[in-house]
Amino acid sequence: NPAPPAIPASSVVLAMVYVPASDTTMATNQITDKRAFVASVAALEVRMYGALGDGTTDDATAIQAAVDAAQTSTYAGTVFFPPGQYRLGATLSVHRGRMALVGQGRARLLLNAGVDGITITPGSDESGDGQESLFRVDGLEITSFSGTAGGKGIVVTGLASPAVHPDLVSLTNNKIYSLGSHAIHITNIDGTHAVSRLSVTRNYLYSNVGDGIRIDKGGDGLVLRENKIYDQTGHGIYVDLITGSVHVDVVDNTLVRNATSEITVLNAGRLRIQGNQSEQSTVVLTNANKAMVDLQGVNPTNIDHVLIEANSFNGNSSTQTTSVLKVGFVNGARITGNDLRGATNGILFSGGPDAYRPFVA
Repeated sequence: NPAPPAIPASSVVLAMVYVPASDTTMATNQITDKRAFVASVAALEVRMYGALGDGTTDDATAIQAAVDAAQTSTYAGTVFFPPGQYRLGATLSVHRGRMALVGQGRARLLLNAGVDGITITPGSDESGDGQESLFRVDGLEITSFSGTAGGKGIVVTGLASPAVHPDLVSLTNNKIYSLGSHAIHITNIDGTHAVSRLSVTRNYLYSNVGDGIRIDKGGDGLVLRENKIYDQTGHGIYVDLITGSVHVDVVDNTLVRNATSEITVLNAGRLRIQGNQSEQSTVVLTNANKAMVDLQGVNPTNIDHVLIEANSFNGNSSTQTTSVLKVGFVNGARITGNDLRGATNGILFSGGPDAYRPFVA
């Protein structure tokens, strides 16, 4: 009956069994050590796998070990990050559904130069329906290690072989800043195996060299809601779904001083832009159209069933904001109840007489 080991501060433990290192006999559960037991009940804490969180030690291998233990357990599960600064010299890889990475308190990932923080790429199709479901990243800070420029914060992508796409993905309450690329990048390899039922909600994204949220190459059921996106060198929100999609909601976000545009949509179906607030201040827009919000299809079917309602967009004509809202090649749109100011044009329609189908403004 050895004395139990000390439990690290801020640990979350659902169950724990202590056995001497030389004694692995538990006939019912076949437990080899305490970590194997916790993995079986699908809840792990990264410090149990050797992560220090001291801001200098490379914790990537230890954290990946915790993630892998959860991914190989019967039910997958949750990996908790207690308060600390976890330096990453390699990207954390999540490939199995029903997985969550959750920060407790101020859990910060510090990325080495060019290293992406977290990638979610399904590695299997357990249900045989072409998708792997339920991925969540919640409550983490992601930034660059001192004196470096980290890569992307979170990347979610589909897989061509085997043909499987991530489904029911939630990125919530994360703070991603001062990186050398996009804060959140949703993409896929071949334009076919796209992310579906994605929720990007209540994240704080600022001062990244790239876009705040970038979505390209397909997707369906995408919700971008209540995010605060400031001072990106690229777009605040960028959506290009290539072949179009259905149900894209950009709702109740705050976008300020994003250099290329606040919102750009090139292809999307059933697009709703509602309740967003944006201010350009002294930023000189770098997109060719000098538009805060730029909706531009290739033909009238590329962007259809559009609602733009109850937004407040404030440009700055002294810094060359030509248009608050630019619309071209849109099929079936309603623009109503918006506060558009601070530019040469409130709404600029482009593309010629064949660029629009039934339209209400």
